[in-house]
Amino acid sequence: MLQGSSGTSTINISSVNGYSGTLNLSASISPSGPTTNLNPTTITLTSNGAGSSTLNVTSNAAPQGSYSVNVTATSGSLSHSVIVAVSITGQPNFSISASPSSLTLGQTSSATITPVTVTASDDQTWFESSYLADSFSAQGLIWMFFEDTSKTCEHQSGCLLYTTSTTGSNWATPTITTNLSSSKITAGGSVTDSATLTLSFQAGGTATYNVFSTGDCTGTSTIVSTVTVTNGAVPNSASRTFNTPGNYSWSAVYSGDPNDNGATSSCEPLVVNSSTTTPPSYAIVVSYEGFVYRLYPNGTLSLIGQPVTSQLRAVSWKPDGSYALIIGDHAVLIKYDGTSLTTIPTGIATTVNFLSISWRPDGSYALVGGSGGILLKYDGTTVTQIPSSYAVSFRAISWNPSGTQALLVSYFGQVFQYQSTGQLTKLSSGASQSFDAVAWSPDGSYALIAGDGGGILKYNGTTFQALNTAGLYSSTLTVRFISFNPADNLALLVGDSGLVLTYNGTSLSALPTLTSNTLYSVSWTASTAYIVGGAGAMLTYSGGTLKTVPTGTFSGFRGIAWKP
Repeated sequence: MLQGSSGTSTINISSVNGYSGTLNLSASISPSGPTTNLNPTTITLTSNGAGSSTLNVTSNAAPQGSYSVNVTATSGSLSHSVIVAVSITGQPNFSISASPSSLTLGQTSSATITPVTVTASDDQTWFESSYLADSFSAQGLIWMFFEDTSKTCEHQSGCLLYTTSTTGSNWATPTITTNLSSSKITAGGSVTDSATLTLSFQAGGTATYNVFSTGDCTGTSTIVSTVTVTNGAVPNSASRTFNTPGNYSWSAVYSGDPNDNGATSSCEPLVVNSSTTTPPSYAIVVSYEGFVYRLYPNGTLSLIGQPVTSQLRAVSWKPDGSYALIIGDHAVLIKYDGTSLTTIPTGIATTVNFLSISWRPDGSYALVGGSGGILLKYDGTTVTQIPSSYAVSFRAISWNPSGTQALLVSYFGQVFQYQSTGQLTKLSSGASQSFDAVAWSPDGSYALIAGDGGGILKYNGTTFQALNTAGLYSSTLTVRFISFNPADNLALLVGDSGLVLTYNGTSLSALPTLTSNTLYSVSWTASTAYIVGGAGAMLTYSGGTLKTVPTGTFSGFRGIAWKP
């Protein structure tokens, strides 16, 4: 840009892998001198959506030279930047002469007008060659020059325009140049095509962007965008999201100038690759009031139904994602196949409350624990009661990753081991507190067990070790649920009064309290954990940061599980 002038650049931002949230934008320039401004500075993206902000750079009296603007978008722990290069030039001038000064042309003909020289005011010769006069108007020929002869002058802030007395009646044939921002994208991604339509002295017309399902711009096209243009070189763009892998192509067509001169861009291929990762489609959330919800990655909570009016306690998906099992008070066992909620008869008295559920890792069956020593297995067809001589409430169950054994916990420090061969035995934990939560680490090296009284045990398959919780949280609070991040063995322990603890295998830490409600359940999707609790409480944990998620309901959430 010239000294004393300003220029703009459009900053485009697109959602990736279902991201949604608010981004804060900032800009800094180096070295100092010019000033920058972003509008807007805050962009809210929907899942797989896109947005933009306009960067304005004013040169002021900054010295000639090169500058870099760093534009940064930040959302929580996420941050991405882009560099915009800025060049500031001086204010030269020049004189111009043309020969011949009068032409007679047909509408489709052209002529060459040769300036003998074009001399800058500082006595430097800029050009010493011929130029094709390809744009005429009744008012005269407009010559446009730029310091760098490799650049065109259309819409360049550094252009100086002069008019000679040369006249003509020709309308030039317009041209279109397009540039895809990427020749390959992943399914679910967007691509933007920017086109510069050179329509010198035309009265305007329509530019139509087309996309083809073939790689050679043949067959029936889908119109992506139409843009009405006016005189001059008009840059425009069109964006499209591709969800289906394949070979596509893209082109632009201009029509509507006074002499019906059209223009077509070159055919540009676009390859859409298969998505390498598919984000989970939704999670199931169950509540104290008997409600069953779907939670989507963008935060939308949708009610599926209310199959019962009693408390639902937990939900667990079969490992292959074919259906989920929901348990609750009064011996409620419900199957959800993605379409309907179906009650499964168990033959168990309604005085029994089902409290816990865990699928064997191979998906062969799920264990369901209840009050009164009730322990069931369900294989998708048959409910079988497992003999038990222990009149306890099985409050939590967790299978080890190999599927050889499951741990079950109860009141008064009681821990039980269920072997995949069918034996149920009691272990000696050495504790007297009541346990409400148990979970095996993804690598199978140990399990964590917790409940009330401020006690947390670590079990390595042979012995129990009490972790040091002194001063970490109040012993009056109960840990209600434990869940490990499958990717890195980090455990979240949640409970009363918004309690959230982390355990990395060696040390416990307490996170800031964001709610006063009791937290009952945790489920991970990729590296993000979703935590639910009473009065519609929902939190997320990712990258060490705990955040509150608005749900718009005061429903008493009790369980959550993301669909595999």
